[in-house]
Amino acid sequence: MITITSFYDAPTTSNAGPDQTVCDAPGTATLAGNNPVSGTGVWTVTAGGGTVTSPTTFNSGVTGLTVGANTFVWTITNGVDCPPSIDEVTIMVTESPSIANAGPDQTVCLVPGTATLAGNDPAVGTGVWT
Repeated sequence: MITITSFYDAPTTSNAGPDQTVCDAPGTATLAGNNPVSGTGVWTVTAGGGTVTSPTTFNSGVTGLTVGANTFVWTITNGVDCPPSIDEVTIMVTESPSIANAGPDQTVCLVPGTATLAGNDPAVGTGVWT
């Protein structure tokens, strides 16, 4: 004789949402996982940095993201015998570009005159004159 003492539905299929790109570190973002119908979910950080502000909330905020790839896993479980459903999302953080400085104003007396532009060399990003 077999006795079944408990029965659990399989957990909702996990969907961590689309990958995101944010500018500037330490960055912030909002995770966009699915709200489980069956089971409960929890966010974990698996690469990069960041802190999940409400780890069991599907649309939690994250703070303290570091430059580069920050990877989060949305795991939905239901019961002890059902395998979890797992999906991951990557939030890429890029640095803000350097603040542009075109240099001082100049007065040119000759016609046609020439001048030397004196913009700053950006530490982050690239510059172009237009």
